[in-house]
Formats: sequence, structure tokens, C-alpha cells
Amino acid sequence: LVYPSTWLGLGFVDDDPQPGDDETGQKRYDKPKTPEMFYAQALLFHRSGSDGLQLAFSADEWNERTWLNELADPEKVEYADKHYMVDPIKMNPGTFQLSKKGDRYSGEKVFPLRIGDNIPEARKKGYEITSHLVLYTRNLGPDEEMEVYVNGSGPVVIPSSKGEGQENHEALIDPSIDDHSSFLFEKDWWQRGKRQIAINEDWWRLENNEIRIVYSAKSDKRDNPLSITWIELLLNYSEKEELVN
Repeated sequence: LVYPSTWLGLGFVDDDPQPGDDETGQKRYDKPKTPEMFYAQALLFHRSGSDGLQLAFSADEWNERTWLNELADPEKVEYADKHYMVDPIKMNPGTFQLSKKGDRYSGEKVFPLRIGDNIPEARKKGYEITSHLVLYTRNLGPDEEMEVYVNGSGPVVIPSSKGEGQENHEALIDPSIDDHSSFLFEKDWWQRGKRQIAINEDWWRLENNEIRIVYSAKSDKRDNPLSITWIELLLNYSEKEELVN
């Protein structure tokens, strides 16, 4: 029998309390693992034919989250909202290497993403699905362009102008590079650089997908290179409204 484990946190930083924290009032923060991430992970386990799931954390944590019991039921997991994440290990280094092409400098990166959702089948079951890609990167200048392709479809163009909720893009934090002590006590440090874009849900395939990001600029950007820290996929389900005769 196979019982894969799912962990409580993402583990980008060590957020365990340390001696002296009570006196200082300090608290350490990691990027949180959302409920939708648990559902995404559980569905992938079910798709792979696992016999069950193991929750690799304490009973107290389990008891505080009664929805965790749903993870063992494939029917409750299949059409729940999902939050997938491109494997950060496969993203490093996340900095674009540019070469001159015509009058611009450009480069591209390709990232794999495996999902357990069968969107055509969900539609047959009466669900509407929306899809958003979340990228964590600094703001783009007026001379920079970024395009996103999914399984060869696209592009979706990432706007260069600053918008609502994008004020912190220039202060992007990458826990694989930056000193953790410089941001560990900031509650929402992981939100920096976050931008969300709508992606056609029909571009996603059950199992393996390819995300290709093409970036270009008028200069080589050696003084301000562009990096992507994380890439995430949000899939949201809602039941279609029944037609009224």
C-alpha cells in the first residue's frame, strides 16, 4: 500500500519559535500553504493511484482544520479550488539570460507544471472554471516586455505599468538567495512582487503542462536583471446556474 505524505508548510524559511521570542515579541513567518494547495496535492496523489494520504503533522493541527478530512475523498477533491506551484527547485536560477536579437535583448524560460484537473470533464459535470497565473517578479519598465505561453497557446502579455497592489515589486524577496534574517519577521514578505493574470483555462491539460515565458528589453539589463521567484496556478470552480424555463 502507498500512502504519500503531505506537509503542513512550504518550508521556504524556518518559522519555528526560538528561545527569547516571547521576550522580544518577534514572530517568524513563512509563505503559507493554502488550503487549495492541499487539495491540488491530494488530487495529484489520487491521480497517481495512491491508496490513501498521510498528514505529516500533529493531531492538533489536523483538528483545527476539519476540511483536511476531505483530502482522502477523491470526489470531494476533484472539483475543489486548486492552487498549484511550479517546483521552485526547477526554477533556479530564475534570472533571465538575455542575448541581442535585432534591436532588442531577449531571453526565455520554460517551466513544467503537472496538474490533476481535467477541465473538459469538469465542464461536462456542470462546472465553470476560471484560471489565473500568479508570478512573483519585479515591476517591468516601459522598455520591457513579457509574454506567457501555455502548451504553445498564447501569448498573454504582462503589463509594464504599475497597478493596484503592485507597489512592492521593486523590493522582491527570494528566500533562496536573500538572508532570511532580513525579512523573516515581516508577515507578508512573500507577497512582494506578486501579480496575477487571467489565463485561458482551456490551455491547461490533465497531467503535464509547459509554461514558456519570453522576456525582452531595449538593453541587456545587467544592472537590473529580471528574475522570477515563484509561478503559481489558481483554478477556481463554480457550478453553472441552471436555466430557468
